[in-house]
Amino acid sequence: MKPYTKSHSEGRATDLIIHYCPECNTCWEKARAWKWVGRTRRYINGYYFYKDFPTYGKKRVTCCKCEGKKLRQTLFLDMLLWEVVDDNKLQKTKGE
Repeated sequence: MKPYTKSHSEGRATDLIIHYCPECNTCWEKARAWKWVGRTRRYINGYYFYKDFPTYGKKRVTCCKCEGKKLRQTLFLDMLLWEVVDDNKLQKTKGE
């Protein structure tokens, strides 16, 4: 039996984090990022999507885009993060 290497265990961890959407044929993962707004830190709940990513061993789960959630693009650390748009927050900011 071969001993486990770091790259082998990293691949298994990736399979647990990244999922495959059978409807749009993309891989995706949940992300929680933050950015500074003034002097406060604002947390962003979103998703990263990967078009050319191996799907072998990934769990098949429908992504939030195919489920019809409202998303907007945010650039975070030179990667495109799809931020979940909460309708309640949008209505509060429009009314102010």
